[in-house]
Amino acid sequence: MTVAELDAVLLPGGVSDAVDEIVSGVLRRCRESAHTDEDVLLDALAAGPWALRSVEVSGFRGAANGTDPDGAYPDPFRLELPNSAGVVVVHAPNGTGKSTITDALEVALFGGIKLSPAFDSTDARRPTALHADAERADVLVILDNDRGDRLRLNWRLAAGVEKTAVTWYSHDAPEDISEIPGSVWAAAVAARRPVVGYDHLAHRLRGGRLADFVQDTLSLGDVWWQVLNLLKTDHDAALHAHDEWLRVRGEVTDALELLDEEFARRYPEIRAPRAVELPETPTEDVATWFSTCFGSTAESMSAVEVDRLLSREVAQARASALAALNRSERAQAQSNQELWSGGGLSALGDLLDHLSAHEKGPCPICGGATGDWSDKARSTVADLRLVREEFNLAQAELHALGELLVDKLLPLLRIADCIAHTDGVTDRLCALIEPLIDRSPRSEHDRAWQALRAVAEDEEFDHQVHSVLTKLGTVFDELAHWRAARRRCCLPLVEAQTKHGAAAVRLEDHRKALDRVAHAFDAVHGDRRNAVQSAVNEQLHRLLADVQFGGLTLTAGASDHDGFGETTTLQLSLNGRDTGMGLLSAGQYNALVLALVLGVSDAGPFRFLVLDDPVHAFDEFRTDIFAELVTRRAAAGGQVVLLTHDTQLVDMLRHHVPDLCLIKLARDEAGNIEQVDATHPWQPLIADARALLRSNTDNTGRSLVLSDTSAGLLVLGFCRQAIDAALREFVLAYGHRAGNSRAALAGLNRAFSTNAAIDVAKRLAGEGHPAQPVLEKLDPRYVHELNGGAHADTTTLQSIAGHLADRVQRAEKFCIDLLSTVDR
Repeated sequence: MTVAELDAVLLPGGVSDAVDEIVSGVLRRCRESAHTDEDVLLDALAAGPWALRSVEVSGFRGAANGTDPDGAYPDPFRLELPNSAGVVVVHAPNGTGKSTITDALEVALFGGIKLSPAFDSTDARRPTALHADAERADVLVILDNDRGDRLRLNWRLAAGVEKTAVTWYSHDAPEDISEIPGSVWAAAVAARRPVVGYDHLAHRLRGGRLADFVQDTLSLGDVWWQVLNLLKTDHDAALHAHDEWLRVRGEVTDALELLDEEFARRYPEIRAPRAVELPETPTEDVATWFSTCFGSTAESMSAVEVDRLLSREVAQARASALAALNRSERAQAQSNQELWSGGGLSALGDLLDHLSAHEKGPCPICGGATGDWSDKARSTVADLRLVREEFNLAQAELHALGELLVDKLLPLLRIADCIAHTDGVTDRLCALIEPLIDRSPRSEHDRAWQALRAVAEDEEFDHQVHSVLTKLGTVFDELAHWRAARRRCCLPLVEAQTKHGAAAVRLEDHRKALDRVAHAFDAVHGDRRNAVQSAVNEQLHRLLADVQFGGLTLTAGASDHDGFGETTTLQLSLNGRDTGMGLLSAGQYNALVLALVLGVSDAGPFRFLVLDDPVHAFDEFRTDIFAELVTRRAAAGGQVVLLTHDTQLVDMLRHHVPDLCLIKLARDEAGNIEQVDATHPWQPLIADARALLRSNTDNTGRSLVLSDTSAGLLVLGFCRQAIDAALREFVLAYGHRAGNSRAALAGLNRAFSTNAAIDVAKRLAGEGHPAQPVLEKLDPRYVHELNGGAHADTTTLQSIAGHLADRVQRAEKFCIDLLSTVDR
């Protein structure tokens, strides 16, 4: 899969949260780091489906063509595949180069020996790509698509160095694109396996390697692993940052505990301050926490400063208040007057002024006859005014003392009670002062006046206040050191937050991103696995129709943060129970292998599928089913190339494929591979007969090497085989059109002579068919000569010794005339 495809899977709704941002960033890095050359090649693959048009080989193992040794053809061997052929069969005996072609094709497609499954590094035979005595090897593969684009894959090995180039000729591109394929390209090819050689079918896909084949086929490509590795790297970095943050926090916690223990021993008179509450995770605002706890500097750590002169100020205020109280009480005692309110005194003065005209008469209040009552009254008012003034002064001093005690001293006493051991002194002082909170002295009998009187009259008050404030000042200095030390202990946590916080805070998001990728991979891999399983089971139900086939199940493990669940296991059910691969017969196992090959290559960038000796260990039943599956694939637009020596497979394919393309290979003693057009199997037989006559006859018609009898025996044998092949092709083609080719072929197989085969053809064609005159014109005496040659009848052979060329021409004419009636 490409990065764009992963983007659609992992971010279907775009980027909307932190996890999306992480995934999007990783995908962007994948795009930036992607190997652009191979991206172009993947684009070329996506321009398919590609059909196979030709394979050109020189110097590759098994092909002397195009090399320097004596006897080697100067030109490479070239296998041409017609555009119109959906099924191509390369029919040749073993040892004629079929595996050479498939291995060379596989090496070119995969991009090199090291990337190709055709060369197994664990093979004890240590296979080599060079033909014997060859100094270099070349393979050229041509693919094309329906739009007329072309892919040219050129592999070359010289002096132990291999080079591969893939050139894309596209009508949509302004110029040709040529790049070097690598592992990404090879993985894309391996996912569809367009070429499966005989060595794979017969050996390498046995045992556990079959599961490896399926696993490679189901592979989603390196991009998934690239995304996972990048995410895991980021996750590990976040995890490391988180662990480092926690490590620093742990060290700070331990350091604070040791510090508090040390300061508690050093300053036993101090109540230990509340333990520092450290942030639990890097997600908290560490900077704000630090500023709140310690401020920006060590000097700002004391919320309250101790006024060193406060005890003197309190003592002076208390003394002033006590003196004022004493004067007020003394004024009352000396005047023997009660305290009047200010308003009462004013009224009394006004009254005296009004009665000043009657100073000599009796008292206006009591009516007594005493004299000079006004002087006495005025003296009394003066005394009352003095008492009031002294009271007001005492009230003012008490009020000032109360404000000083409540506003300045009480907060310090409370702090002292929290941070220092004072043996209950602060409790006593607070008890004296707290009744003054929100109260002012208004009269001698209210609570505030009494409380202030108690303070003013307390002889130990000044000493206790002085001792508490002195200790508090000392404690504040000690606490400042303590807090400064705590601040220094906590600074590493602030530094850790600066260094690791940004990464550590995203740890959970990275975990979620990894979970998303793992789950998405399992979903996509599961869909592909189910599709392959369905396609394979469809093939297996046909190929294993002779047993109770239950199905093939492909399973894979679950993915996690450490890797993807790509390991695939195969479970096969036959005859109602699970069956191990080792319990299958050779034919059943090969059916399983072919079903997998057909299933996994059914879709993708390659239209073609090349199989070397696919019906290994197949009986007639499975061979026929395989031929039917191949036909269906070709009918759906696929291209199937089969390399085989099996005549039965060719016959059955002829039954299913009316336009079957047959190609014959041959290899001479020098190792040159040759292609013979064998679309009509009788053609090479006629060609062989003529070649024998040419090589064995001089200009006068005399035999050079073989005797007339031996030459006649071979030539008549070729002619008889050609006529038999033409009869078989006619029966297959006509039977296919009539819908009974299988029965017709079975009847032909029961005919053990040429005459019997002619009779089968006559019955099949029936009266009035254009083939009847052709069959009738075949001279029985000519057929007798053919039979005589087959039985080495010397009399017959000697009688026609000078007419062998005529017999070859008769056979060729019969074949051409007979098969020309098929289309009529």
